Amino acid sequence: MGFHEVHGENVRLEQGNKVARRAESFCKAIVFSSRPVQVNEKVVLRLTEISNSWSGALRLGFTAHDPATLEGNLPKYACPDLTNRPGNWAKALGERYAVEGTELHYYVNGVGEVFFGINGEEKGLFLNGVDTRTPLWALVDIYGNTTTIQMVGPLDADLIQRIEQLGVCLPEAAAEPAAVGPSADMGRPLPASRAGSLTNVTATPFPFSTWLPLAYHIVRGPNVRFSALDRVVAEREDLSRGRAFVFTSRTVRPNERLQVKVVGVDGSFSESLTFGLTTCNPGSLEDTVRSLPEDTDALYDRPEYWVFKKDLKCGLDDELVFVTGDDGRVLFSRNSGSFETVMHVDGTQQFYMFFNICGYVTKLRLVGTMRGAPVPSAAEAPEEPQAEPKGKLQSLMPEEADVDCRICFESPIESVLCNCGHSLTCHACGLKLLKGNSPQCPVCRQPIINVVRIYKA
Repeated sequence: MGFHEVHGENVRLEQGNKVARRAESFCKAIVFSSRPVQVNEKVVLRLTEISNSWSGALRLGFTAHDPATLEGNLPKYACPDLTNRPGNWAKALGERYAVEGTELHYYVNGVGEVFFGINGEEKGLFLNGVDTRTPLWALVDIYGNTTTIQMVGPLDADLIQRIEQLGVCLPEAAAEPAAVGPSADMGRPLPASRAGSLTNVTATPFPFSTWLPLAYHIVRGPNVRFSALDRVVAEREDLSRGRAFVFTSRTVRPNERLQVKVVGVDGSFSESLTFGLTTCNPGSLEDTVRSLPEDTDALYDRPEYWVFKKDLKCGLDDELVFVTGDDGRVLFSRNSGSFETVMHVDGTQQFYMFFNICGYVTKLRLVGTMRGAPVPSAAEAPEEPQAEPKGKLQSLMPEEADVDCRICFESPIESVLCNCGHSLTCHACGLKLLKGNSPQCPVCRQPIINVVRIYKA
C-alpha cells in the first residue's frame, strides 16, 4: 500500500508513491492511501523529516470518499475544512509525537473507534464515530512541523533485504499487508543474484502470522474493568463475585480465529473461564447490563440465542484460540495444540463471542483475530471427551441441584432430546419443542428428531 495519486497541491510523491513530501508552506498537503483499508488493518507511517519552522503536527483519520472523486476539490486543511464535510474523520496528532524517525500506526475497529500507537506501543483511543459500513481510505494531512512521511508495511525494504541475505524465504504478503494472515506455505525463493553468493545456508520458512487487533466491546458486565484505553485487557474487580462478562466489539466471522491470553489467575478458586457465543448485540444491553445474571445458566432465559462452555480448563499465560466453522462446529485450542469441538451452533447466524471471567481466571487479554487458515475437519477436531458415565441411565440425568425444566421451571427435567442428548426439559415441554416448526435444541441448535422420557430409579 502506498499513497494515492490524488493529493494536495503542495505534495510530491517519491519512491513509488511510498514517500509523501510537503514541498512548501505548512498546508495544502492532504494525502490518502492508494486503496481502501480493512477494519483493524494498521496504517503504519514513519516520520522521516521534521521542520522546526512550523508548529502543529500530522492530522490522521479516514475518509469514506474515493480519493479519485476528490481531485481538484481538496481544501487547505483536513481539520476542520475536510472534517466538516460528511464522510470524513480526522484529528491532530499530539506534537510531542512528531519526532524524526518515529513510526506511528493507527487503525479503525468494527465499531468505528480509531486507535493509535507510537513505535510499536499502543497509546489508546484516538477518535471515534467512524462509519465502517462503507470502504474507508486512510487520510493524512502532512501539516505543520511534519514535512515528509513514508508508508511502511509490516516488513520494510531494509528488513526484507537483510532477511533475504540470510537465505530465509519470505511470504508474498510480507511487503504488502493483507487483511488476514497468509498461509505458512506461501513463500518466494531467494533471488538468483544472491543465491550464488550464499554458501552453507539453508533456506527456512519465515514465521509470519498476523493477529489483527480487536477490542472488547465497551459494554461489559458490572464486575469487570478494562485496564487500558484500548480495551484489550479485562479484569474481574470483586473476585468473590461473578458477572464479569466481556464481549467482542463486533461479530466474529465463520473461520475467523480469535485468540485470548490468560494474564491473571487466583489459585483459591477451583472453577475456570466461561466462553460462549450470542446473537445479542452488546450495545443493546447498555441500559440493562446490570441485569446480567450471576449464574451463567440463567442466560438461557433471555430472548436472544446464547450458548456457552463453562469451566474451560486453562492456566496462567495460556493462549486460547476459538473458531466457528461453516458447519456450526465451535473449536477450541490451547497453546497451539490440536483443536477439539466444544459445542455446535447455528452456522447461519452472526455471533459475538463472549467470556465470563470467573473462578480461577481473573484477567484476560484479547490478542486479536486471524483468518486464512482452514478450520480443522470433524475428523481432525473430535468432540471433547466426556467423563466416563457411571451407568447409561445415570449419564442422562441432570445433577440433583438442577432439576427444574429450563422452559416452564415448574416440572422436573425428565426427557432427553435426540440426537444431541441434551436433557433440560420436562416431557411436556420437550414434546412442544418437537412439534414446533423446525424443532431445534435450545442449547446447541441441532435438529430434534425425537424426545425420550427418562426415569430416575
